[in-house]
Amino acid sequence: MIASWLAGLAMVGVSMTDVSDPPLAWSPSGDWVAFAVATPSVERSLASFPLFPSDEDRDEQEGTHPEDAASGLTFRIWAVRVRDNQALKVAESAYPLTSPAWGPNGRGLAFAQVAEGTPGDDLRWEVVVAFGEDREVIASRPLLGGPGRGHALLAEPVAWEPGGAVLAVPDPDQVGVELIDVKTGAQARRIDNARLVSFSPIGGRLAYFRSRGEQWELVEGDLDLGPIADRPIDLLNIINQPACWTSDGQALLYLKPGNPLAEGQQTRFFSVRVSEQIPRQVKEVESPALPGERILGSYLSVAADGLDQYFVVQFSGRPAAISYHQGSHPLDRIHPYAGMGMIGAPSLSPRGDQLAVRFGGPGIRSLPARITLKDKQLRPLVPDDELRAAWINTLAEVAEPGATTRPRPTRLPFSDEFGEVGPPSATFQRLAGLGNRLTRELGANPVSRTLRVRPIAFFSYLQKDYDAVDRVMPDVARTAMNADQALRMLGLQAQLCLAQGKQREAEAMVEFIRHQNRERIAQVEENGNGGFTVSLDDPETGSWPEELWNAAQAGDETRPGSRLEPPAMPPRAVPLSSPFDAAVTPERGPRSLIEDRTRRADP
Repeated sequence: MIASWLAGLAMVGVSMTDVSDPPLAWSPSGDWVAFAVATPSVERSLASFPLFPSDEDRDEQEGTHPEDAASGLTFRIWAVRVRDNQALKVAESAYPLTSPAWGPNGRGLAFAQVAEGTPGDDLRWEVVVAFGEDREVIASRPLLGGPGRGHALLAEPVAWEPGGAVLAVPDPDQVGVELIDVKTGAQARRIDNARLVSFSPIGGRLAYFRSRGEQWELVEGDLDLGPIADRPIDLLNIINQPACWTSDGQALLYLKPGNPLAEGQQTRFFSVRVSEQIPRQVKEVESPALPGERILGSYLSVAADGLDQYFVVQFSGRPAAISYHQGSHPLDRIHPYAGMGMIGAPSLSPRGDQLAVRFGGPGIRSLPARITLKDKQLRPLVPDDELRAAWINTLAEVAEPGATTRPRPTRLPFSDEFGEVGPPSATFQRLAGLGNRLTRELGANPVSRTLRVRPIAFFSYLQKDYDAVDRVMPDVARTAMNADQALRMLGLQAQLCLAQGKQREAEAMVEFIRHQNRERIAQVEENGNGGFTVSLDDPETGSWPEELWNAAQAGDETRPGSRLEPPAMPPRAVPLSSPFDAAVTPERGPRSLIEDRTRRADP
């Protein structure tokens, strides 16, 4: 049963993966923030560190991750005390779980999870309330024979009714919500085709979204009266979070994006008083979608008094920033890295002094962090090494220069692009400083140095610490997996030489790369008649060797005394076409040119 369920879950990961960022939950006191994550192992994260652009990297950013749906990820729920970053692991599983919710008094943390029973039993669906390290399973039932909802569950929060008597729990088998009595574990009500329940803060009422074909219907109802009191309010194209109640329980607040595929659509902020049931547009919160852009998601967090409002609208073609409004007036836009990295799911602390957010999304791969509103600094929530390694990968992915259409040997900007492509140099350095710190913190983890050298080189380059890159380049060069990466390693060394002012060395390396005839890529396809056709890339299309050569030719003349002579040719009976032929060979991985010089200098 377990094997078949996982096979079905892999299929769900392809077709139903939810792109919403999982929510983060503040305790009522504001001392703790709880969240769910799904992370690979440290080794897996670092082994896939994105130093070079590739088709695989683009597929990972733009699509789903079907290989992760059935294996490779560990699901955890953490509660982190923000005062000192002390963390408590509330749950850990190889199977999906929901995002958690705090109880009304802040003592309990509720969630639901897929769990194994006794050996030979089917998988079960458990509703759990954790009190610190103590756990109580208040409801449990077997999973049905269907494929389940997979990773979409991580973005589905449990909701806890303010009186403490009822939990709203997502159905793991199909879209739906179950209302569970906390004391007895019995199902008080089931709402089919529903998602994202929220309870009125004064009790007695609830709101949820119900499927209506291609749209979602916002519904408000009475908790005690049940379905007969449910009243539809509005239709929405996209939903990413529950509707927000005002602190007096008299009105609902929500965002209403336009058609996500249509240009010119705007996201609007709506309010509806429960007594009137008539939605009222308050204002537009973001500029329209531009041609070619898609709306990926929208999020709202409002202070208890309703005055401070924080909006995030995620577009496919632009950075997402947090828009801060006070009343009807937009006052600020917040992004700690000037647009590098997608922000999502902001949640304002009860004290109103910081936001818990997701970074690097959208989707379940987004990572937890908090932003203090006084200094607007982003502080990752990293209670374990798996999250630390995931953050290292994400920081490298978001640091790619904005001109993504330009062919590049690496994801790194050229030295003369700092401050010209995307954010200013200081922003790159600030992001790299965080990446380097997280990489150093992995020093105590039993992973090989080989897995950490790419992050060291990447972030040190962004910080313009070229000597640090030089020191690890021999180890970086040994991590090449194929011929293309071997050439890109040499391209990285040429890029480093350009940054250091070693123009002649860089030009010699680039000249060698250009003569490997890799500019034009052949593609062989069946023609449908039993034969094959061979096509070549457009010869007018640029390639990263040509871009690297152009950068080398555009470089300034180096200062006297700063130019190093190219390495001498090793003795060979047959003349080499280039002094760098030995750097890339089909028999073995690339050998670092820096390593060659070091060896020749040894006595």
